Amino acid sequence: FHHQRFRGCQALAIEAALKRKDVFVLMPTGGGKSLVYQLAGYIEQKLTVIISPLISLIKDQVRGLTENKLPALAILGETTSDEYYEYLKKIKNDQILFLFITPEKLASSPHLLGFLIDLYDNNQITRFVIDEAHCVSQWGHDFRPAYTQLNIIKERFENVPIMALTATATTAVKRDIVTILNIPDCLIFQMSFNRPNLIYEVWEKSTGGLSYEQVLSFIHDHHYENKCGLIFCMSTSETEDLSAWLNTQGLNTRFYHAQMKDVQDRHKVQRLWMEGKVDIIVATLAFGMGIDKPDVRFVIHHTLPKSLEEYYQESGRAGRDG
Repeated sequence: FHHQRFRGCQALAIEAALKRKDVFVLMPTGGGKSLVYQLAGYIEQKLTVIISPLISLIKDQVRGLTENKLPALAILGETTSDEYYEYLKKIKNDQILFLFITPEKLASSPHLLGFLIDLYDNNQITRFVIDEAHCVSQWGHDFRPAYTQLNIIKERFENVPIMALTATATTAVKRDIVTILNIPDCLIFQMSFNRPNLIYEVWEKSTGGLSYEQVLSFIHDHHYENKCGLIFCMSTSETEDLSAWLNTQGLNTRFYHAQMKDVQDRHKVQRLWMEGKVDIIVATLAFGMGIDKPDVRFVIHHTLPKSLEEYYQESGRAGRDG
C-alpha cells in the first residue's frame, strides 16, 4: 500500500479485525478507513464483501485495488448477465479478494444472496464491510432504506464478522448502526475529527452574479488556478452556469449533477477529474460522498448544504494527503 506508518487507530482496528471481532470504525474524512478492511482482507486472502452506497465510489475503490494488484470486482445494476456469471465463477474459484455491491443489489437479487450463502457454507467469506454506515440510520445525513435490511447479514451469515465504517455519526446514529446491524459487542475505534491542515473561512455572499466573482477571486488569491478543487451549488442550473462562466475566465472546470441525462457523462467527468485532466468540479451537493482524491486543495460552498454533517463530509474532501 506504500504507506510508511499507520494513522490514528488504523493498526488497532486491523488487529481487532484479524481477531475476527465485529468492528466499528469512526474516522474523519480522509482518515484512512479503507485501509482497515483492505489490509485485513489482503492478509486473510479470502473474500471480503463490501456494501457501499455509491456506484462512483465503488468504481474508484475497484480501480484503486486493481492498480495495487489486489483482485476486486463490483456487481452493479449495469453488470450484464454474461459478466455476472463470469464474476461468480471467479469468486467461487477464490480468484477475487474484494467484492463490492450496493445494499439495493443485495436486497433485490435472491440469486446473489443464495450464492453468498453457498460461499459462507464453504467458509469462503472472511467479512462483510458496511461502508458509509451512517446510511443505516434515519438520523444519518444520507439515509438509504435498503441499508436498514442489512440485519440479514447476522441472520444468514452468523459467524462472519462485520466491519462498519463511517466518518460522520452522532450518538443517535451510532446507536442505530449497532442495533440495526446487530453488533452489540463490536469494538469501537474512534479518532478525533479535527483536521489541523484544513482552514475554514466564511464569507458574506455578494448578490447576483458578483458571487461568481468572489469564487474566482478566492481561487486567484490563493493561486489555485491549476489546482484541484470542488465547488458545491444547490441547483443543477447553477452548476452549469458557474462552470461555464469560470471556463470563460481561463479555468478548467466541468459541472456534475444527478440530472445529467447520460450516466456515462457523469462517470467521465469524475474520471477526468480523478486523473487530473480537469482541475475543478462544480457540483450539486449530491457529489462528494466517498470521493477519495488526495490532492483537493480547496472546497467552496457557493450554497450552504442542508446539514452540518453534509458540510463536514464535503469540506472534508480537501487535503487528504495531509
